[in-house]
Amino acid sequence: MDEDEMEKGHEDNWGRWGKEDEKGTLNLQTSESVLAALKLPVHGKVYPLAMPISSETRVPHIRNAPWRWLSASSDPRHPQKRGSADEVLVLQYHGASTHIDGLGHMWYDGRLYNGFPEGTIEPMAGLTRCGIDKAGPIITRGVLLDVAGWKGVTRLPNGYAITGGELEACANDHGVEVRTGDAVCIRTGWLTDFKVNPETYPGEPGPGVNALEWLLRREVALVGADNVAVEVTPPEDRSQVLPFHLRWLRDVGGYLIEWLELDALAADRVYEFLFVALPLNIAGGAGSPITPVAVA
Repeated sequence: MDEDEMEKGHEDNWGRWGKEDEKGTLNLQTSESVLAALKLPVHGKVYPLAMPISSETRVPHIRNAPWRWLSASSDPRHPQKRGSADEVLVLQYHGASTHIDGLGHMWYDGRLYNGFPEGTIEPMAGLTRCGIDKAGPIITRGVLLDVAGWKGVTRLPNGYAITGGELEACANDHGVEVRTGDAVCIRTGWLTDFKVNPETYPGEPGPGVNALEWLLRREVALVGADNVAVEVTPPEDRSQVLPFHLRWLRDVGGYLIEWLELDALAADRVYEFLFVALPLNIAGGAGSPITPVAVA
């Protein structure tokens, strides 16, 4: 794809679902597509795709690990000697947990998805436009593209930019076709390695800009990966910062899920499945911690 072709796609879905739309590519989830996805499981096996939320979780040095305070009490005078526990959780979910990026997470040129002005962000009230509360429940067809496994390696190297051609060849090898409204989950092997070798960060493999255009043409609803940013870092063009994020969230109105646990799916060679994820209904949220599952 030449530079002219790359430039044609900017602001791709602006106005597609109306001038006031804040849901983006999740509009591709319809009652028909939900019913079709529900027919995919044949074994009833459930695969959790979220990493645990724990103060012991390894996170990049630029993020804060989850913080929790658990309080417990008991009443020995009660006939049942009743006890109870409660807790407070403080979570910097971007970069420290499995989470979904809302459409208002990143922008450029003063405009969010669908042309909304960046406006004022209230620290206690959140985004005025394109918050994660507009996403709603996600029930769709999921596809695993195990690029690391397809290439016969444990882990792709940091800075490895996966191309659209590689995604297509990987899909063909897996015997799956990427379709409209899909949740595409890309396995690089990075997360498995990071758990034991956190010093390898910063840097990670992931889809590059060419792969983004491939995914855009197939009208997928969301893209997830087993790494901290989904996209390759450092980027192919070192003068840019998270170009996949900027284009996908702002121009396409697409969603990103980071820190996916994909090893079990890959081990069982499950490449097509029912994908279910429920973002928290955070009013004006820039994203949400999330616990997606695959059902095969």
